[in-house]
Amino acid sequence: MAANSQPLDPASAQASQNVSHNLNGQRLGRKGRETRERIVRAAIEVLSEGNEEPFTLSAVARQATLGMSSLYNYFTDLSELMASVLEPVMTSATETWLAELADHWPDQEVTERCDRFWQSYAEFWRRHSAVLHQRNRMSDAGDERMLACRVDAGQPLMDGIARQLGSGEVHGPSDEERAMASVLATMMERTVTVQSQPNYVKYTAATLGRASSALSPAGARLLAVAVRDWRCTAAD
Repeated sequence: MAANSQPLDPASAQASQNVSHNLNGQRLGRKGRETRERIVRAAIEVLSEGNEEPFTLSAVARQATLGMSSLYNYFTDLSELMASVLEPVMTSATETWLAELADHWPDQEVTERCDRFWQSYAEFWRRHSAVLHQRNRMSDAGDERMLACRVDAGQPLMDGIARQLGSGEVHGPSDEERAMASVLATMMERTVTVQSQPNYVKYTAATLGRASSALSPAGARLLAVAVRDWRCTAAD
């Protein structure tokens, strides 16, 4: 089993437990849940292997040592399967980078908290890069379900940053704070994409050399500058 799939196993199992019937309307017993989980794990493994074979339902079926008819008992198409693969990935986000946004950062801790938050977000992308990049590829190709998954995944990032720009009071972020947070969230996602996509990694290594390792500290510093500047401006 691919190493990148290991952190997802408990969440994958839980996601399968939340499904009560297969696509034929049959209630899932233990064997059915195990088969569904096996398919999700096989999809993660196919993505994580990083070979040149296209990510298809037939490739997943081969990895899971199942016939296509068995796979179609659980997933109608690749988009539906990817949505199930993404579920445990996004569940793991609540325990990692989203946890860094749970409380309002004290002014004196903004630099440290931005660094911790950025590192946690970058590590999340590094661990799940194969799945997240596949989501983005499908989204860019016009897959509506993957576009919705991508937008839904970005919303907590934007909302969390917007709250850090504010005073930490009960009222929600302003429209201006949301706009600024949207720009900062886009900066974060684009930067970690460059850091975690193999072709981009080669490109940045060739153009930036050793400086490519400084992308995360540079991004965290810019985020901290933006948060402090916004708070100071709002206080004037």
